[in-house]
Amino acid sequence: MQEIKKAGKNFSRPFIRWAAIVLFLLFLPACATSPEKKVDMIWPLPPETPRIKFVKTIDSAEEVDKESFGKSVLGFLVGKDPTAHLQKPYGVHYDGQDRLFVADSAWKKILMLDYKKKDFRILGLDGPGVLTKPMGVTTDAAGRIYVSDTYGQRVVVFDSDGKFLLANIPS
Repeated sequence: MQEIKKAGKNFSRPFIRWAAIVLFLLFLPACATSPEKKVDMIWPLPPETPRIKFVKTIDSAEEVDKESFGKSVLGFLVGKDPTAHLQKPYGVHYDGQDRLFVADSAWKKILMLDYKKKDFRILGLDGPGVLTKPMGVTTDAAGRIYVSDTYGQRVVVFDSDGKFLLANIPS
């Protein structure tokens, strides 16, 4: 009886080792990640000269805005601010100084995401520069921000920090 047990032990050890090696070799490819193919999304497609290239998706100010300790504690206690997400972005402009401007017609504001300073601002909140339905945004070499406000039938100009400068008077 002891010989059979010994024989069983001797038989089972090589079998278990062999089975473990086979299983390891079978599951090894599943652990490996295939190299990610980077596909450039551009428009228009070749043979035309591309003018637009997809870089990344932006959903909210959280991707740029540096969060203070107080903000993070408040966010943990009461939840994140649901209004910090884009609602109806229409016009988009990148100024080459690591700032992205989004004319959000649902918010009725211009959202300025400054990646260099890790800052987020909203332009057109109050005063004579209040916006009613911004649809387009651009900047000039001096950094001034020009916004086309369709319901207000005017162009509103802000300085590079987002302070109101002037607006044309609708006729």
